[in-house]
Amino acid sequence: MKPTLLYAGLSVLALAANLRWKFDTDAGGYVEKFYPAKQAKHFAAALALAFVACWIGVPVWWAVGITIADGVLFEVTQGSMNPHDIAADILGAFAGVGLWRLL
Repeated sequence: MKPTLLYAGLSVLALAANLRWKFDTDAGGYVEKFYPAKQAKHFAAALALAFVACWIGVPVWWAVGITIADGVLFEVTQGSMNPHDIAADILGAFAGVGLWRLL
């Protein structure tokens, strides 16, 4: 349970920091479309987060759930939600735990 609380707690801190200090913002106002490089970054970040979560001992389904919640809430803290980014976050979270299970 401690690794799960650690992962969730660090996630909340990172999201709160982005909400407060705006390290990464997105004002929106443009046509939301698929940007391969942008979505690849979201996919890779979610994959890495979910993989590391499993590595530190977070149960697989908690790792997936927290990582997906991170992706959605990150979009909220940016100021604009891109459904393509969220889809990449979801796929990346499942890929991360899938990779963890393979290794």
